Amino acid sequence: MLILDEPTLGLDIMTSRTIIDFIRSAAASGKTVIFSTHYMEEAELLCARIGLLHQGRLMDVDSWTATGRRPGSDIWPTSSWRTSAARRPPDEAP
Repeated sequence: MLILDEPTLGLDIMTSRTIIDFIRSAAASGKTVIFSTHYMEEAELLCARIGLLHQGRLMDVDSWTATGRRPGSDIWPTSSWRTSAARRPPDEAP
């Protein structure tokens, strides 16, 4: 299992590519890879499932197709993430 926090943050393009190739290789060999990123392009490239964190709480976990987000888009459909009261952050309760 690999747990990585922003593995390509601040790296040059070639080093980032090496890290991304390493992550792909680890996943292909059957290892579980968990990583955080603000780079949605990386997440789209490397992840089968994504989790949405809000104020340190895991709000939801889903596949890319279930989110309704188009690859390469900066727009997240608001209806794609479940917003039940149980999953809604306390400061956003109805």
